[in-house]
Amino acid sequence: MTLRTFSPDVVEDLQEENRLRTAYMAIKASAKIPFDGEERTLPQLDPFLLSTDREVRKRANEAKYAFFQEHSDALE
Repeated sequence: MTLRTFSPDVVEDLQEENRLRTAYMAIKASAKIPFDGEERTLPQLDPFLLSTDREVRKRANEAKYAFFQEHSDALE
């Protein structure tokens, strides 16, 4: 009943994980992706990623993954 489920030994790892998660979210939130003549955020691309038009889906995915490729060093 008195088993500890948290160890102080992992505090530094948890802090690093939090820092990395925050940096990742900041990069994603800063996304300004050119698509169809407008700058769009990642959530604004979602309808295009789900389009019934295959060409629109393809272009939206290419735009999305170009953003991730451009920021790959920071995301890794």
